[in-house]
Amino acid sequence: MRKDGPLASTGAIRRNLVASPAWGVVAVSIGTLTVGVLSTRVGGVSHLLYAFGVPAGVLFGPIGAVGFAFGTLCLDLLAGVPLSIAVVRATGAALFVVVGYATWDWRPRPTFDHRRLSALVTYTTAVTIASLCSVAFLATCFELLGRAAFVTSVPALASDHAVPALFVGPVVLYAGAYAVGVDPGQDRDGEPRPTTATILGVALIAFAWLVAWSALSLIHHDLATFSGTRRNVAALLPDILEPAFFTAFVEFYLPLQGVGAIMAVLGIATLFVRDEYSVRTRRVRQRPAIGED
Repeated sequence: MRKDGPLASTGAIRRNLVASPAWGVVAVSIGTLTVGVLSTRVGGVSHLLYAFGVPAGVLFGPIGAVGFAFGTLCLDLLAGVPLSIAVVRATGAALFVVVGYATWDWRPRPTFDHRRLSALVTYTTAVTIASLCSVAFLATCFELLGRAAFVTSVPALASDHAVPALFVGPVVLYAGAYAVGVDPGQDRDGEPRPTTATILGVALIAFAWLVAWSALSLIHHDLATFSGTRRNVAALLPDILEPAFFTAFVEFYLPLQGVGAIMAVLGIATLFVRDEYSVRTRRVRQRPAIGED
């Protein structure tokens, strides 16, 4: 908590929002919706609101994630986006904030007052990993819904997430921390959570998800579109593997993609939950028994 400065007393803002989750969600949702509407009307781009995603999670935790997702959903519905796409985009927004917030907590950071650069590096890491996860999820869902091929939607989605979050997000985080009177550089739990191994694992899963499904999407597109490609591939495959290969990459491509996405999401969630459980278990074991000094 901030102890000085003209807005030091506004730490009560965060306390009130966290103490009243429903009102906190409403407040963050209204803020997200307002930013989205203004950026669309003034600048003609709605993805500027992604600059507020990870800061909302860092400052308000789960309330920030739910509020940001709900604000994104309302913005899409007001813009006439189909409900299925709006729900997918809102889920991707929630994933973006949750992963960013969890990654931000990966190790104790120096406070902003002393080593701002270190905090900025941590924020950049959080945004990068959160963008990988959210972009992979959204690209998969868009292809499953028949909106766009995975490989073609990844560049646009990555730009929409990473550019505003990396270049505008730090300003939003510092300004938001000052406005609500908190220091997000302080370690909330007293222990690193999650571990570096978990962060690397999440990053590798998300990166492998993007790369592998981009390659599979290209193969599927070529096989389904160009008959010459299909003949050339068939000529390279042993006869015994040819039916299984074309069944997997043409007829059952979408179910295969969906199963792969579910496994990736479960893998990412398992890594974070495992670290949470490990930290809680260590704390319980470290507590002195009743009667001990």
